[in-house]
Amino acid sequence: MRSEPFLLTIMPRWLAAYVELSRLYEPLFVLIIYLPILAGLFHGALVAHPQITPEILLQCVFNWLPLSLLWEAFACIVNDIVDQHLDRKVERTRNRPIARGSISTHQGCTFAALVSLMILTLSSQILPSFSFLYFFLTTLGCIIYAFSKRFTSYAQAVVGLVHAVVSLLASYSVGFDAFSAPRNVLISSLSLVVAVFFLVTTYEFIYAYQDMEEDIKFGMKSMAVKYGYSGRAVLLAFSIIYGGLLILSGMAGALGQNYFSGAVCSIVTVFLSASLVDLKSPQSCSQCFLYGFVAGSATLASGLLAEYAF
Repeated sequence: MRSEPFLLTIMPRWLAAYVELSRLYEPLFVLIIYLPILAGLFHGALVAHPQITPEILLQCVFNWLPLSLLWEAFACIVNDIVDQHLDRKVERTRNRPIARGSISTHQGCTFAALVSLMILTLSSQILPSFSFLYFFLTTLGCIIYAFSKRFTSYAQAVVGLVHAVVSLLASYSVGFDAFSAPRNVLISSLSLVVAVFFLVTTYEFIYAYQDMEEDIKFGMKSMAVKYGYSGRAVLLAFSIIYGGLLILSGMAGALGQNYFSGAVCSIVTVFLSASLVDLKSPQSCSQCFLYGFVAGSATLASGLLAEYAF
């Protein structure tokens, strides 16, 4: 029997179905979106000259939270619409709202359109110069990802690319322009952006192992399907590249011990995740994705914030 989170049980059934579809009752999924954005924010505020004031930074921190919630919601809605026929055949996903029939495809599309409109409206307030770029990246990126699993083995890299570019846009939202900065600061910024790409891609790669057997059965593609259980070597390589990029970012930006303390904790977290996750266990992959991703990105963001503050 399917167990429901307490929050969903106290809502009207129709409302609970939409909250479940958007995954807004699962805060860790929102943090997966939000924390890499915070890393971009904190880095931009840190290396900008003159340095961004705490008031501006705090305002941006608050502004990006609802955008992250909406982005997460849109991604989940689109994915469930596109994958509904496959979801009905997979034990882990067959009870999702659209798959089980609690929400129709038409209702799901209407909900997705409403959320996308909210993203555009809010981003125009937070990123007036880049609102359409952010809207394009997040909405089109989610749609491309949902369909790309049928055509390419690197759908997880698509997610990583979108996260990386959004982390760069986050730094712009505090008033920092990486491409107008001195060369060493530009290197620091771009190194962090590429590091975010490898961070996200690593954990999305791990997450894909949950459904590897079903994906093979139904002809879906992913990095997990492509590399199989030899994918650990790729994961370890990604974690090493990630570590090198964070070190390069810190050295190029002349960042101090607070940054490097957070960066080292993040590097160790990602490396241990790649080393210790049981790729044959869906539960292990799910827990590693959630807790490892949050820990790795939180320690990075914390190190950047500490360097800014102290």
